[in-house]
Amino acid sequence: MKSRVGKEEEDILNRLSAGLSREEIQRVVAGALKSLDQAGVDRLFKRVGPETGAALRRALDAGHSKQPPAPGRAKLKEEWQQAWEEWDQLISEASDSEGQYVIQEHHWEEPYFDPQSVAYGLEPIAARMRKLLPRVFDENIDPDFSFSQAIQQSIN
Repeated sequence: MKSRVGKEEEDILNRLSAGLSREEIQRVVAGALKSLDQAGVDRLFKRVGPETGAALRRALDAGHSKQPPAPGRAKLKEEWQQAWEEWDQLISEASDSEGQYVIQEHHWEEPYFDPQSVAYGLEPIAARMRKLLPRVFDENIDPDFSFSQAIQQSIN
């Protein structure tokens, strides 16, 4: 998804990134949101667009709830892509003849591939993907995605 940040917003973000730590930026954003009156919040919702506005509204409305708000489409797509990047990195590492999934117990023995360690590494990634799958497919978050093609690419 291409960023919809305008030039002015991009300049502000660049200056913030140059001058503040990530933690400071988070405090600034939270402080700015807390300082807005309802009219300011409404203007912000309009400015960021309907999808981001709806996700922001859910986040702000969650208040002190123990349950985090459902992620917006952009956050869901980011999490989905991050999971696949981690999956691909692990598969790439598993394909490396000198990677962490190739074991050589003694220098005189032939190294061998440890598929069980790969499966253990993929399990938490797959569990995250499983939670995301219903919305990814129902909301067509990644229309070009083919699960069978992704798995085929992993084994080649």
